[in-house]
Amino acid sequence: MARAPRYKFSPSYRDAVLATNPVGYWRLGEAAGTVARDVMGLLHGTYVGGPTLGVAGLLAGDSDTAVTLDGATQGITFALPALSTYSIGLWCNPTGNANVYDRLFCNPGGGRVDMGRASQGELSYHNGTAWVMLGDVGTLPTGARAFVVFSFDGTLTKCHVNATGIYSAAGGQTLLAGTATWGAYEGAVSSFLGLLDDPAIWDRALTPDEIATLYRIGMGR
Repeated sequence: MARAPRYKFSPSYRDAVLATNPVGYWRLGEAAGTVARDVMGLLHGTYVGGPTLGVAGLLAGDSDTAVTLDGATQGITFALPALSTYSIGLWCNPTGNANVYDRLFCNPGGGRVDMGRASQGELSYHNGTAWVMLGDVGTLPTGARAFVVFSFDGTLTKCHVNATGIYSAAGGQTLLAGTATWGAYEGAVSSFLGLLDDPAIWDRALTPDEIATLYRIGMGR
């Protein structure tokens, strides 16, 4: 008797993220309004400055929409719990550069955790004392979508772009409880110029395999 054929099914990106147990996960798929809903139900955010909602998303085969930020005074604020270890992940597509650092994420105060795209397109982060430029390997080209993950495991700060590890350094900053912002600095200034989609935060450092899986599914591979 012939065996029934086997079919390989890939989970949706949403399901893949949920399988990693994030602390917060925002699809940014709202068509209108000021509430950015957290899929986990605890950390609903607020759209500040009237970003453009309902634009085509960055995930392959996913009808959920994304948000466009203006590079000036738009962002998404939310109440962040304190985290001693973490991963910060998002999809983005820059359409230009509007500031010295176009922010992707900011947790101000204390040592501060801040990540952004510098004026020449270089990915950069604030280590609590100064900005660290990640150089050519960390460039986010204009008009190209990218999956960016920053993590701190209590010992090392790491960065992955499109599932490739591009940076690792000893030490790091913890995330402080308070208002954090996707796509802008504190108060929704120096915002990212371009599209932002499906940001999430975890209370641990994602493994390279987990990052690779999310990237593969997001790219439709």
